[in-house]
Amino acid sequence: QWEEEKISIENGRWGPFIKFKKANFKIPKKQDDTKYTAEELKEISLDQVKKWILEQDKTAFAEKKTAKKK
Repeated sequence: QWEEEKISIENGRWGPFIKFKKANFKIPKKQDDTKYTAEELKEISLDQVKKWILEQDKTAFAEKKTAKKK
């Protein structure tokens, strides 16, 4: 859905998931322990998706450091 951020919501074998670069992240349940529907996921904001990614991988958006030359 967000090509410039390399983030998309895919539909997998066990339900929808977030694909960020080469990694896959699960979508958490709602407050009332029900899963999100496909229609609800289309309305989700980019900020919410980034928050879900950071909850599962703290270094997902960190810049990679380049190796120093000796």
